Amino acid sequence: MNVPVSAARRVAQLGYEYDCYSEPPRPHKFSERDLAAARQMPEVTVASVSGGPVLAPNAVVLPLAPVAEGERTATPLARRVDALAPGRQIYLVLKGLRVTFASSATYGLYLDLPKGATPSGGSDPHFVGVLPIMRGHTHGAQMAFNVTETLLKLNKNKMLDARGNTISIIPSGMPAAIAGAEKDVHGGAGTAKIEQIALVER
Repeated sequence: MNVPVSAARRVAQLGYEYDCYSEPPRPHKFSERDLAAARQMPEVTVASVSGGPVLAPNAVVLPLAPVAEGERTATPLARRVDALAPGRQIYLVLKGLRVTFASSATYGLYLDLPKGATPSGGSDPHFVGVLPIMRGHTHGAQMAFNVTETLLKLNKNKMLDARGNTISIIPSGMPAAIAGAEKDVHGGAGTAKIEQIALVER
């Protein structure tokens, strides 16, 4: 079936359903001067997760600790977003994805999702994107999500937690026991681990 990209939401026309679907935000337009200045600024790690989290059957909530630059005190995320220069973007970067699942799975990613809240996928203001886990062996894969618009909106609406920020990784569209009972392609216990998670400004 041939349909235009704009019709991607019409699941009845496409003949299937999405586990999770969201439309990307409209990008800001910056002047060439702002973009040139932004390119001259160095890449900065804004916040990071300590250790390599293992994905679980239920939601995994991980603290995103602000990272200090040199001898300076670490800047809270909300202040970092307030001071974001024109043309600069913030990305959620996941590195070293290691998976040995015999089936595929998806996880929703959320920034500062309130404790006890039920996420609503792409319509949730805290939603960042979907982490797809493909069957078989995956070693060292990397993914990046532009979270600039999400952070700007959360900050504007006072929804960034001043006490500390988090990233929630929540399974969707798969068996609840995927990480506990899932087997790898050889019949052993399946695992899914992310070696590094960080917010990076560039």
